[in-house]
Amino acid sequence: MYCMVYHNGEDNFLSVYGVTIAFTVINMCVPLAVNQLPKFEQYHSGKTELMVTIARVFVLRMANLFALIASLYRKVKEPGFDGCAGTVIGQELYKLVIIDTVLQTCTQVVLQLGKYYWSNKKAEFKISKAVLVIVYRQALIWAGTLACPILPIIGMLSNIIFFLVTYSIVQTTCKPPTKRWNQSRHSTFFMGLLAATLFLLLVPVSVIIGSETVNLGLTANSTVFCGPFGRCKKPIDVFTQFNSRLPAWLSTVFHWLSSTTVVLPVVFIMLAVLYFQRLRVQKEKRKGHATHIELDQ
Repeated sequence: MYCMVYHNGEDNFLSVYGVTIAFTVINMCVPLAVNQLPKFEQYHSGKTELMVTIARVFVLRMANLFALIASLYRKVKEPGFDGCAGTVIGQELYKLVIIDTVLQTCTQVVLQLGKYYWSNKKAEFKISKAVLVIVYRQALIWAGTLACPILPIIGMLSNIIFFLVTYSIVQTTCKPPTKRWNQSRHSTFFMGLLAATLFLLLVPVSVIIGSETVNLGLTANSTVFCGPFGRCKKPIDVFTQFNSRLPAWLSTVFHWLSSTTVVLPVVFIMLAVLYFQRLRVQKEKRKGHATHIELDQ
């Protein structure tokens, strides 16, 4: 499907918005199908049901996103490619964030409010769907920021809109869950999904930053370049060029800060801080648990 859309070079509706619409529709339909599986599996714990559902949809959405990245890579490497590689990649991810925001918002408002006013019954809030929307949108931002620097601002506005709309819908149409469990104690799992997304996207982003194969400033004319990375063999060379224009003392400072004698100690200090922070949190949890037992007695 991705190749069919990209091989059409004409500026028709399908060639411009085909990939965006296809990805958005797939990402909206997949959770609807996956959310029905726990009804047949009959989990006894709401926590287990939530985590299994989120893990399934997360894997499918990440595979979908990597398919997009691979299709964009094939497009900009085609012999007859006409355009700026960085612009093409940035435009696709920019359109995905915008269209995903609009369709998710409209779908939430129409379906949730429509179902509530039609049946006059409140439903449970699907936290798995909300978490996956945020994780997927953050993945789009991380993947596209290099080619579209304004994407983090667009993503921030998108998340604010999503929060306000979801908050209003929960207040109006949702009821407490039937299978009760303290989801605030499992926020580590949600943060782990974001961390997994970041680590997964490090591979394609690192290839683009440090590779001469994918040049974001590439155009059909080998003598014409575009964008901030146009005159560089690879994007990371921009830092080298910037560093060469600095005064000698400032260049020496940057070189020292990026050396292993500074980076390694900083990494170990950060790991130590995280470890002691974890110990402190565990101590507070044990203290809270002991207090709860005393109050029950």
